[in-house]
Amino acid sequence: MRGLGHAEAAENSIHLSYEIVALTPTCARRWIELPAEEAKKPYVEVSGRKGFGVKADDLIDRLETAALSKCNSGTRR
Repeated sequence: MRGLGHAEAAENSIHLSYEIVALTPTCARRWIELPAEEAKKPYVEVSGRKGFGVKADDLIDRLETAALSKCNSGTRR
């Protein structure tokens, strides 16, 4: 960021590195449309460049909806 002339933004940013974030093909299909070659793999690497990912807001919305549904149904499992 600093190299692009955004020194203040660079000062206020923290980079969190990680090795790999992956989803099973079954899980990935719930969130994204998978190309056939990706669906054959044992796991799908999350990649913003490829458009494979889950937005945190979408995940939270689905979790809230599922939890509310369970609470309203009286199901404990």
